[in-house]
Amino acid sequence: MAKRLYRLVDLKRGGATSWSTDLFDLQLRIPIGPYGYVSKIKEKLSAAHEELLEKGFVSDIAYLQKSTVVYEISDAFRHRRKGLELAGTRADFIAIKLLTESGLRGDVARDLVAKHGPERCTRYANALPHQNELRNPAGWLRRAIEEGYEIDQPPDQQSLLLQPDPDTTSKPSPTSTASDSPPEPPSPDPVAEELFEQILDDLETNEDSVSLRNWFDGTVPVSLDGYTLTLSAPNPVAQEYIERRFRTPLEEALRSRLGHNTLRLVLIYYT
Repeated sequence: MAKRLYRLVDLKRGGATSWSTDLFDLQLRIPIGPYGYVSKIKEKLSAAHEELLEKGFVSDIAYLQKSTVVYEISDAFRHRRKGLELAGTRADFIAIKLLTESGLRGDVARDLVAKHGPERCTRYANALPHQNELRNPAGWLRRAIEEGYEIDQPPDQQSLLLQPDPDTTSKPSPTSTASDSPPEPPSPDPVAEELFEQILDDLETNEDSVSLRNWFDGTVPVSLDGYTLTLSAPNPVAQEYIERRFRTPLEEALRSRLGHNTLRLVLIYYT
């Protein structure tokens, strides 16, 4: 329950320092119950609340009026998350991508990279396929990063490349197809591309971060149709991150540039 509550609060707060909601609505979102009394909902939430406080995600949980609960996000958590979002490097993004492709949720991957660094996270993610008899690979990966497990090192990739397979060097694999190649990114639309560059300039000024463009690496502005700007992210991880972290400032910058309230920002990813 604590994990579900954490994901819900972190999503709904939208980067704010706190989030409040009605307890009867909250129990349907988690979900628990349904219970007809506030006291019963509080009782069922108490263990999850204690865990969120213990883990340092929230600094305080308060009840207001009759059935309103307020979650105050801890400064430590916000600074760690903010630091990764604004000062993230390409190494951070690659590490996050590896972790999510290994089965971890995006928010968990970002927190691990923020706390333990991209090198450590990348090393364990690359070693995951070489660990034997794992019942829960994603769970093992998270614990390995957090606790610094001793790991079975992956084989020397360079030495493997120097050893040709006699069964495959003489003839192509019958199952090999053009679809095995990485997808080609779509071509940018010149008008949309110019507008997107202007928007990124605006974001860099407002966010005060020279590394902000790292998070849009590989994102292609594919069309500007009326007041709808469509961006194509390179993968689902990038799409989810841009949606969560940058949708609001992107739409504000877009609205400022186009001077129109009925605009849309569409995010897709090429596969």
